Amino acid sequence: MSAPGKLTLRTGDGEVAVGSGHLLAATRGTPHGFRNAGSTPVRALCLYTPAGYENYFCDVHAAVSSGADVTDELLAEFRSRYRTSSY
Repeated sequence: MSAPGKLTLRTGDGEVAVGSGHLLAATRGTPHGFRNAGSTPVRALCLYTPAGYENYFCDVHAAVSSGADVTDELLAEFRSRYRTSSY
């Protein structure tokens, strides 16, 4: 089995990438984005408060599963449901 990848957090202060066992946090109202910049899979546990924002990701997953093209417009529609914007 290969070593786990690294998860990258981007904020206005720059980027930080961490491996297994580390914690990344993005505070509410702070523009941010998470990504896997490498080719090795990354597994992360994400917690959202208040409850409900996790449904954004459920909506994206449902759209992808049904074969929808994930366009900027589609993601903007989903983000508008949860009062968030792109970074």
